[in-house]
Parts: sequence; C-alpha cells; structure tokens
Amino acid sequence: TLKLSYKNMSALELNTALAAARAENSYRGQCQAMAWIARFVRDQKHVVKTADAAALAAAQDEDQYSAVFPLAWPIRALLERSEPKTAKRMLSDAMSKAKTVTPASSQSEALFMLFQAAMHGTERMWEEPFNALLKCSLPAEHWRQRRNVKDAICIAASADYHFAKAAATNLPDEKLKANVLEQLNTGKKQTPRPFFW
Repeated sequence: TLKLSYKNMSALELNTALAAARAENSYRGQCQAMAWIARFVRDQKHVVKTADAAALAAAQDEDQYSAVFPLAWPIRALLERSEPKTAKRMLSDAMSKAKTVTPASSQSEALFMLFQAAMHGTERMWEEPFNALLKCSLPAEHWRQRRNVKDAICIAASADYHFAKAAATNLPDEKLKANVLEQLNTGKKQTPRPFFW
C-alpha cells in the first residue's frame, strides 16, 4: 500500500506522496496518511509542514469526533521526529476541540487516542489528555469509558507507576477501582498503541 512506501520516501517523492494522501476518501484518512508522510519523510524540514497539513485535513471534517481523534497521528509523528514544540501546540488545539465532542463516550475515545499519542519522549505531555479522559469518563455512561480509564491507567503505569496507582486509588467507581488495582498489583502494565510501523 501507499503507507508502506512512506518509509522509503525521499524528498523528491514528497509531492507525489502528498497528492496520494489528499486523494484518501475521508478527511481522517487524509490526516492519517499525511501523518505517515511526516513520520517517514527523510528531510526534517518537511516534518512540521506535513504534520500541519495533516491537522488541517482533519479540521475539515464536520463530525467533531472524526475531526479530533485522527490528530493523534500527526502529534505522534511530531514526537517521534523530535519536534515536541509543534506537538505541544497541536495537542493543545486538539484538547480544545475534544471538549466539543459528544456524547461523552466518544469524547473519551478521542482523548484516549490523544493520550496514547502523547506517550512518547521525555516530557509528560500525556498528563493533560489523561486527566481530561478521567474527567469525561466518570461516572461512565458506556462500557467504552470504563475500558478507556482502565487501559489509560495501565499505560500510564509504564511511565509513572506511582502516578497511575494514585489515579486508580482515587477512582469513584469501586468495581473499576478494584479491577485496575488488581492489574497494577500483578504488574500488568500496558503500552500505547503503535501509530506507525
């Protein structure tokens, strides 16, 4: 597929790759495809510009959920390409947009994706989407919210076990709290999803 060719892309192929990415059927598909380009393009000077183009593609989607969750891909691409300043800006914009996503279960899904994207590098960018995820997921209206809280805490444990344990201990849902604490106590940490391979 086109995505696989992104890994071997040279600067001379950039325009061709971008044209193919913009031909994706959905705005979120265009965003994700351009994020792949940002991640694998060889010349560093194209990384930020391509990631910004990815974000602009997502912004065209009229559905707020579909306009927010794909931003995880360019954010992660920026972090993996050592562009944390731009990643922070993009995450901040994404967090503002996430507040408009309804219902709460969809907002939880979008924030979970942003949280995983931010789980890279030395900076704790992931804390803001993590805290927002817990806030919008409890009390839970849908099973996906409970799952996202459990998985987010177990992923956070891989970066800061004491932070994750405190978050689990303070959960207001007693059943969920017991479940998460059991996982943490047995050492069952999780890792963020891979965005690029």
